[in-house]
Amino acid sequence: MTNTSPPPFPFDAPAPPESGPPTQVRLPSGRTAWLVTRYADIRQVLDDYRFSRAEAVDPPPPGATPDVLIRSSPDVLINMDPPRHTSVRRQITGDLPPTARRAEPDITTEVDRLLDELAEHGPPADFVARFAVSLPTTAICALLGVPRADHGLFHQWAAARYFAADASAEFRELDAYLRAAARRPHRGGLIGAIASLGARPTEEELVGNLLAFVIAGHNNLATLLGTTVLALCRLPERLDRLAREPALAPAATEELLRHTRFQNLNFARTARADVCLGGRLIRRGETVITHIDSGDRDPEVHWDPDAVDFDRSDPVPTLKFGNGVHRCPGADLSRYCLTATFARLPARFPGLRLAVPESELVWKPADQLHALVGLPVTW
Repeated sequence: MTNTSPPPFPFDAPAPPESGPPTQVRLPSGRTAWLVTRYADIRQVLDDYRFSRAEAVDPPPPGATPDVLIRSSPDVLINMDPPRHTSVRRQITGDLPPTARRAEPDITTEVDRLLDELAEHGPPADFVARFAVSLPTTAICALLGVPRADHGLFHQWAAARYFAADASAEFRELDAYLRAAARRPHRGGLIGAIASLGARPTEEELVGNLLAFVIAGHNNLATLLGTTVLALCRLPERLDRLAREPALAPAATEELLRHTRFQNLNFARTARADVCLGGRLIRRGETVITHIDSGDRDPEVHWDPDAVDFDRSDPVPTLKFGNGVHRCPGADLSRYCLTATFARLPARFPGLRLAVPESELVWKPADQLHALVGLPVTW
């Protein structure tokens, strides 16, 4: 089975738009917007308070799926501006870094367990179904402090949401679970840390952001695991080197994140004042959209940007996790999952390669992410 209209392949032509000054484009809605493609300009948009995310949020269309409703909710952090964003993020994610570090042993154990299961299954095997969808679920459960007895529920919800066209029932079950968890005494994990706050966020702010964290965190990391491992399958010399030098895993993570196509377009912003951006005057009220993948291949900041080079002497941080106040709160945890995978997978499965021609890879219908439905591999 092949996808009848797959998105552009993440590593080949057609490449992301060439980096250049902001350009006006017409959106599917008929509105015009400024498309921003250069690394420095993208960082400015993501970090400049004069570009409002809250003012750019469109109301959800009739019959919108639960995922779209969450992405459109004014109670979700990505749709807030300071000072409300500052206050709510501090309450909800203030304890996240130490909680994420405490989750790292569970993640490492899970990587080893999933690789054991992959080896026991034998080739060929679907890396997405047997690894990429499972690891983010375990990471999120460890981060939130979900009791181990409930991990199976999260794995069921995650698999249904990733593979099914409509997972509304699973969404409602997850919503009910998080609401109940937020109301009862809780020990450990991010939910427990939030529940113990003296000045708690409202239930809609809390549950809406936990839902967004679980859904976006899972989908984004599962997508990145699939596409970065696909990159390694296409670059056997890089895979072989990682097998010999697992200490390169952190550098490989950054380079593969930078190189891999991930999003079509990032969330829109609205200019709250006249702003000079990349030599263009963006007027108050105009819409700005950033193209993260293009910024990550900007030749002004990345030497030979289309090459995968684990030895870059001057690596520039990837934009995949955003920048500024809206930097992804799960960025460090995602990096750890990817690094733990790249430190173990190549040595465990030397000769890892695609089990089908690339033309037979199946992609999810194009929306925000370039996500694989499956990745059949052999070794």
